[in-house]
Amino acid sequence: MLTEEQGTNTDPQHGGGNPGKIIKTVSDEMLAWKTEGTRLYQQLPAQCYESLRPCEPFRVMPMGRKGMDGEYERWGVKGKPE
Repeated sequence: MLTEEQGTNTDPQHGGGNPGKIIKTVSDEMLAWKTEGTRLYQQLPAQCYESLRPCEPFRVMPMGRKGMDGEYERWGVKGKPE
């Protein structure tokens, strides 16, 4: 989101920061990625409230336990993060 002075007409896909300034052009692909990330981030509190329960930690990792699968990729990174 870009807030600008009255009378200024800046394309929101070019701006960022606080105060807003022209940084670079944001592609439609990057804007869609950011929008999806924001949507996922905004869902977290409700998802946590509905699903998290107190538990005891594993003292030893169970054999055959699968790792977590990510449903969101970082910008410019293909595959799973290290």
